[in-house]
Amino acid sequence: MTTDIFIRTCAKDTAWLQFAVKSIRERVTGYRDLVITCPRAAVEKVKRATGHHVIGIDPFHDDYVGQQHTKLKATDHSDADVICFWDSDTVAAEPVDLNDLLFSGGRLIVHHVPFDGLADGSEVWRKTMTKAMGSVPDFEFMRRLPLAYYRSTLLGCVQHIERTHGMPLSTYMKRVPQRQFTEFNCIGMWAYEHERGLYDFRIDEAEVNEWKRRVRQFWSWGGITPEVVEELHKLGLA
Repeated sequence: MTTDIFIRTCAKDTAWLQFAVKSIRERVTGYRDLVITCPRAAVEKVKRATGHHVIGIDPFHDDYVGQQHTKLKATDHSDADVICFWDSDTVAAEPVDLNDLLFSGGRLIVHHVPFDGLADGSEVWRKTMTKAMGSVPDFEFMRRLPLAYYRSTLLGCVQHIERTHGMPLSTYMKRVPQRQFTEFNCIGMWAYEHERGLYDFRIDEAEVNEWKRRVRQFWSWGGITPEVVEELHKLGLA
């Protein structure tokens, strides 16, 4: 079984991306290839920043939605059995073997929590998921990074959204109002409803917090502040 790491980035995140790629190259094992994608206009800048091959993507008017579309269609750019999504502002804080991190008993681990009673801000995704998927979800699935899914899951989720709305995924996503889409929650919901046996779904926020310690996600919108640089130094990445 093959696993690729998939990053969808953009020009403004290249400073973050350098640390992400450095941490992957130096600390992450258990994957076949690192696939980096970005809007076509940013390809050369991202190549210079990373020294890595970069795939150019046709841009959306709103790249917040466009980057989500790229992730849902990651199977267009990787033929791996498993695609592990890694963000530009995410670094491996210590050596990580994806075979150990992502899998349990041959199944991919997916953390989730019930929407009922959820009050950490992610409860807003319930309405968005309902609109995209055509039914009301019971769980929120975007608990940590990286997130990994089987190829069949991504293909099935895309087909479901296209059937639900009667149009190609790109057409639907370009029409969503006010950025109302959540790609990883849609993927997780489809996996839970249609391929549950392939995954180890867990409600374990303590384990999520340990996962976040090992793979540290920053907040790219906040910029690389002196505090961030200090933390990256402590992690041995800056």
